[in-house]
Amino acid sequence: MRQRLDAKLQKDFAAADDYLAQLARVGVAVNDGTKEWRADGLPFVRGYRRVGAGGQRDAAEIDAMLLERSAARKARDYGTADAILDELALRFGVTVDDVEKTWSTGGHNGGSGAPSPRSPGRETPRGRGSYGQGGGYDDGYGRGEHDYTRAADCSVELDQQDLDEIDELLAERLAFKKQKRFDEADRVQYELRTLGVETDDKRREWRVKY
Repeated sequence: MRQRLDAKLQKDFAAADDYLAQLARVGVAVNDGTKEWRADGLPFVRGYRRVGAGGQRDAAEIDAMLLERSAARKARDYGTADAILDELALRFGVTVDDVEKTWSTGGHNGGSGAPSPRSPGRETPRGRGSYGQGGGYDDGYGRGEHDYTRAADCSVELDQQDLDEIDELLAERLAFKKQKRFDEADRVQYELRTLGVETDDKRREWRVKY
């Protein structure tokens, strides 16, 4: 890891890629966006935290289902992800907020009682939708697009999973801005920054800064 970082700082990206391949051969996965590594064979997915009261008895099962849903979404298996979301709502009355990465029961996160599956407004665009080709995001109510491009001087290497997540967040932020839901757009912007991504709204560009 230290040698790879030195290579990146020297802009020797071929060497950095070689170190990454060596790490992969010994079972180490690296997430440059969150600056983490793991060697347990599990995917990089951010967990959800419980807010409000209720759900303590089933919290472990709910957390496991949310982890499974996140893995399905990373794999673009949106049918499975939606089925898990429906089961969470029907079995436990769980409401999921994909922007703030939280879950609750009993009508927290803006609901009242057990939410009905696929109810408009219950989920954020990213929670409801699916991601398509070419920088487009289907928010479940009509196709959304973003018009940002990667800055030409952004030389940080990113794998396809990182690129997909960045594109998805950019599209989600734009969808919120179009709906004049600026608080939600700001939260997505914060999430982009936790991945090291900065946006230039005038130039319609994004880049990764470490």
